[in-house]
This record gives sequence, C-alpha cells and structure tokens, in this order.
Amino acid sequence: MHACNGMLLATLASVIHKAETCYLIAPGRLYQTPVREERVKNMNNAEYLKQKNLLPETTTYQELLAVLTSYGENHWWVSDDPRVRAYYQTLDQSSPFILPYRQYMADLTLLLGREVQVYEIRMSNKEALKQEVEQAWEKSELNTMASAQ
Repeated sequence: MHACNGMLLATLASVIHKAETCYLIAPGRLYQTPVREERVKNMNNAEYLKQKNLLPETTTYQELLAVLTSYGENHWWVSDDPRVRAYYQTLDQSSPFILPYRQYMADLTLLLGREVQVYEIRMSNKEALKQEVEQAWEKSELNTMASAQ
C-alpha cells in the first residue's frame, strides 16, 4: 500500500511525489492532489487564501476570509481526512467553495463511495446531496467508533 495525502492507495497504482503535488497513476487514470504536510495544518486563514492565489484586495478574498474566520479553530479545509473536508464543504452555505472544486469532487466521491456528477452540486440539487452526505457521514462516524472499540 502507498500513502498519499492521508489516503491508502491500492498497490495497483503508482504514486509519484513531485514538489507539493502527489500524482496517483492508476490504470487509465491520473489523479493529482496536493500533498499535505504538518505546516498546512498550522496554516492561518490568510495563508490558506494566499495559497489559493487570492489577492487581499478582492471581494472573493474578503468573503472567504469572513467564512473561514467564522469556523474559529475548526480548520476543516486543511484536514487530512477527505471525508471531513467533503462533509463540511457540503454543509457550508457560502459561495464560492472553500475547497478547490476538483478536490471537493474527489473528497465527496470518497465520502459517498460513488462517482459524483457536476449537476448534483448545483444549488437546485444541493438539498438531496446534503442529505446523502449527512447519512454517509453518520455511517462513517459509526464505523470509526466501532473500529476504535
């Protein structure tokens, strides 16, 4: 098994680390995901937005900074657990997304255990997706508690 970004990957896949990115090469597919390091967990909100290439003088920066600040010490957007990121991003009602869109789609796919389509994330379908995410989250939390005992 290979570990990349806190996820265990089957030995079928090759993992290549290059700079700050982890490339997962599976048969017929190439996935790219940021490599999470300890320094990322300690990143403050302004550093996170800078990493996203947002300029402080933009409206988007100010909006996202307010949203990130509203979470206090819960910096779920830098969590190593994709289920945590998918859960909180789905419940977050702010716009734009806190997570990069591709990362959110990948995290959501892992949480739900199925491929997620773009139309499911649109506002018109968001309530159904939110319910499915909450059910998957509860199930994963129960499984985590059961395996800890």
